[in-house]
Order: sequence, then C-alpha cells, then structure tokens
Amino acid sequence: MNDSNKQMKYSVISGLFWKFAERMSSQLVSVIVTIILARLLMPSDYGTVTLVTIFITIANVFVNDGFGVALIQKKDADGLDFSSVFLFRHSFFNVPLSCDFLWYRTFGCILL
Repeated sequence: MNDSNKQMKYSVISGLFWKFAERMSSQLVSVIVTIILARLLMPSDYGTVTLVTIFITIANVFVNDGFGVALIQKKDADGLDFSSVFLFRHSFFNVPLSCDFLWYRTFGCILL
C-alpha cells in the first residue's frame, strides 16, 4: 500500500471518528437540555416546547434535504437551479407562517 492510500485511509477513519463524536455530543447536549426543561417547566409548557421541537426537527429534514450540496457540486448551475432551491427551502417556513397569520386575522386565534 503506498503513502497516498494510507493517507486516504487515515483521513476517512479520522473523519468518521470526528463526525461520530460530533453527533454523540450533540445528542448528549440535547438530552441534558431536555431534562433541565422538563424539571423547570410546567407540563403544559413542556408539551408546547416539545411540539415546537418536533415541528423544527421535521422542517430541518426538508431544509437539509441535500439540495444545497447537490447545487454546490453541480458544475453548470444556473439561476433556475439557485431559485428553485431557494424557493423550496423557504416555502417550508413561510407558508405555515402566512397561513397562521391569515387564520389569526380571520378567526382571532393562532393555529401553531
């Protein structure tokens, strides 16, 4: 095995280790914050925080769908590609907020 292959193998293993460490530390911080919030908040308030967290997590799945990475890797990206990714990403945040605003103006209560 030559030096280039050894270096590549080391880089891959090092990258996997650091990515694993990053994900585990992120999960650990999330669990600690959840425990602290559960102790500090009333059950109804904690339920509201949990619902918002679930909504944000689902929205992040759509926002981090890989379109940005694909756009970066595309060699001949044009304005249509950039605007499509922009509109797709922002539609998941702006449409629910607009609907909630219109519902509030019509019925006087907030949906979300």
